[in-house]
Order: sequence, then C-alpha cells, then structure tokens
Amino acid sequence: MFINMNEIETFMKSRNKLGIQPGLDRMHTLLRRIGHPEKKLNAIHVAGTNGKGSTIHYLNHALMNNGFRVGVFTSPSMSDLRGHILLDDKSISEKDFIDILNMLFPHITSMDNDDMGPSTFEIITVAAFTYFSMRADISLIETGMGGKDDTTNVLTPLISVITTIAMDHQAFLGDTIQDIAEHKAGIIKKHVPIIVGQLDNESRQVVEKVAKLKEAPLYRLQKEFFYKDDVWCYQPDHIPMTISMKGPHQENNAATALMVLYLFQKQHPNLNFSRAVKGVENTIIPGRYEQILSQPSIIIDGAHNPQGMAAFLKTMRENNRHRRSHLIFAGFKDKALGTMLKMTEPLFETITVTTFDHERAMAVQDLGRLCHHPNVRLESDWKQLINNLMNQTDTNKDEAYFVVGSFHFISLVRQFVKSFEM
Repeated sequence: MFINMNEIETFMKSRNKLGIQPGLDRMHTLLRRIGHPEKKLNAIHVAGTNGKGSTIHYLNHALMNNGFRVGVFTSPSMSDLRGHILLDDKSISEKDFIDILNMLFPHITSMDNDDMGPSTFEIITVAAFTYFSMRADISLIETGMGGKDDTTNVLTPLISVITTIAMDHQAFLGDTIQDIAEHKAGIIKKHVPIIVGQLDNESRQVVEKVAKLKEAPLYRLQKEFFYKDDVWCYQPDHIPMTISMKGPHQENNAATALMVLYLFQKQHPNLNFSRAVKGVENTIIPGRYEQILSQPSIIIDGAHNPQGMAAFLKTMRENNRHRRSHLIFAGFKDKALGTMLKMTEPLFETITVTTFDHERAMAVQDLGRLCHHPNVRLESDWKQLINNLMNQTDTNKDEAYFVVGSFHFISLVRQFVKSFEM
C-alpha cells in the first residue's frame, strides 16, 4: 500500500529498469484485470512526431469552453508523475493518484510474478484510463511514441489524429520515413475517422493505404480542409480564426484541431462551434515558444528533433526583435542532436550546451563535441546557469536567451523560473 507520492515515485523509478518493451500484451492483461476502463472512454486519440501536444491543447480549451469535463493524457509531463494526467487543466490529485495506484498494485505484483510486469509508462497510462472513466466527459489521449505499439493504442476512439510524421525514435520505429509512418498509422481503427496534418508524400501514401484498408474516413490538411489567411475552410464552411500562438506549424495544429471539433460536433450537436473556435484562438501552450521571463528575455521551446527545431527557428526569425540571441541547449542522446545544433549555429551569438538529470540525457562533454559554433560554452549545472541569468545586474534589452531541447529539460527550467514567482 502506498501512503504518499514519495513512495509512488520510488516505486516507479524502481521499474525504469524494465525499459521500453514492445507489444501490448501487458496493457491488455492489466486492463482486463481491472474491468476494461478504456472501453468506457469517449476518446480522441492523437499521434504524430511533432504537434500532437499542441493539437491536444487546442482541443482541450475548445471543449472546456463548451462546458465538457476534459481529461488529457500527455507525455512528457511538464511537472511530476501526476502531470501526465489532467482533468480540466488540473493534475490528478495526490489522493486520487494514490487511490488508483493502490487499486492497481496487487495486479501489478501478480503480473510481476508472471514475468510480464508492466512498465512505469504502462502503469501511468492505465491509471489515466481509470481516472478518466470515472470523471471525464471526453478524453484526449496522446501517444507516447509511435502508434501501433504505443501503450495508448488499446482503445477505440471517436476520432483518430496524426499531426505530422518525421524521422524520430529510429531505434524503436525504424530507419525510414515509411517505417515510422506505418507505426503512426497503427492508431487508425476500422470505420473511425482519421484526420491528418501536413505530411510528406511517402507518409501520406502509407496513411491513405491504411485508412482505405480500415474503411476509415480520411480528412487531410490542404486536401479536404484548409487554413489560410486566418480563415479555416471545409467544404462550404469558411470560418475566421486568429490564433494566439506564433508560427505556421501552430496554424497547422490549430486547423487540425478545428477539423476534429467539426466532426465531433456532428456526433455531439450540443457543442457550440463558435465557443470552440474562441477556445482555440485563446489557447496559450506551455513550452512552445513560451516567454517565461522578460528581464532578461528567456524563451523556452521543446524543439526535440530536427523538424521541431526547423519550426522553432522559423518562428524565432519571424518574431525575435532582439539584436543578440543566445541558445541554451540540452537533449536526449537518442535524438539527432548534432543535426539540430548545426541548424542553430548561424543564428546565435553563443551556444551553451548543458545536461539534466535523466538516464537518456546526453552528457555535456559529448554534446560539446557535436557543436562547432565559434562561441560554444559547456555548463554542467543548468540551474546555476539560469540563476546567473536571472540575477545579472546589467540586463541588456537587446539580448534574448532561448532554452531549447528535450521537453523534459525545458519543463525543469520552466518550473525552476516559475518557482521564483511564488
């Protein structure tokens, strides 16, 4: 029995040695043992290399603006373990999380004894499904990685979404864009509508093939629905929409979310579409080109792969008004960090590489070897680095600092800076 969150966190850390295990047998077994909470969900299932978290934020605020109780399962968490499981934008309470984990514990122990112990992420996923089955009107479920073998791919949603497809997680998903697309397309279910953002031709062909095989109605950005010059279009409908977030990639995410809401309204006529549009327009997304401090200017962005980095740099070029820009970068060693650093080098006065407390984080010396900027700096203590920036007495208004890389890293920085406001 767990008494507090510290005990749960210790238990979860002890299971990290199980790593990422392919297959959904453990998920199906654990869900069967507790009565299949996933079958009680009204869910929207969202996959994608980039953009899935942002798309879920737009959907969340649009649905909340209509009075729905909205559950969100997201990864990575922007806070602690409970930050994976949100209801109406609030993390699951410690009491509810402890109660659910205590309910799951004997089943986990039994599965451990049968040599099919569920991983930390599988347990958190099942906890989310359990919580949402009791509390949420609609659940927005984000895949952790891929789609076909992802822990979340055990439910049949109302609508499936694939935001983007790009090279990422090759060690688990394959070495070609076609391999990765096949994993993402694994979330497509028979007769369930599938909505996709902008895809390259090869990825699109894979998705179209699977959608046809599953007889799933397919809606493609810039094919069936469009967004241009602040107007969203589907068939005869032309709807003005001006979003708060910066960058063309966010316009694509918002347009994709609006297509989801359009189809959702067909199934749930009580959705007020004007309120939904207003919810999308007013959405501010943490960790996506987010300014967390004004003096000095510190902006964070979870650009964790080359496609995400390209989107960040484009947004920066269009919106940065400072004459001198500095990059602070850290990421996971299984990512294309060398490629990402090379993309940034022409745009920054200095690049500081650092690291953070995670088994997948690249060591600062290794990251330094990947960076060929003439003013590269190595800093092993990111907290000291950020603290020095915040306490400098000669803040130059022409300078901006961009903290970029793994969502896990930028969430730590975000929490650290925000803690000084409390």
